[in-house]
Amino acid sequence: MIREKRTLLLGSDKVRDEFITEWRQNCVNKVCELFEQVTDAERAFFGLKSYFYLKDLGEEDRAFSSDDDADRASPTSEGIVHGFKNEEEIDSEMSIDEEE
Repeated sequence: MIREKRTLLLGSDKVRDEFITEWRQNCVNKVCELFEQVTDAERAFFGLKSYFYLKDLGEEDRAFSSDDDADRASPTSEGIVHGFKNEEEIDSEMSIDEEE
């Protein structure tokens, strides 16, 4: 950490640019590695309805209607899906806003 700080603050332009280029490349590599984990998890969870599975087949634009049966090969999720609220939570938030 101290070496990095000295390089950025006290290093020559060339040394600083080399450091930043290496740091950026390292970040890109890490993001690509992690994205592979995300795609693997998405494929495992959604099975034959996985976006990435369908993309590999060239069918990523295929739409599923809300009445499609769930893929039996995929695990089911219980409770709230991250990022989505149920009606009860929305109603309670609205009532809190009205009280203020």
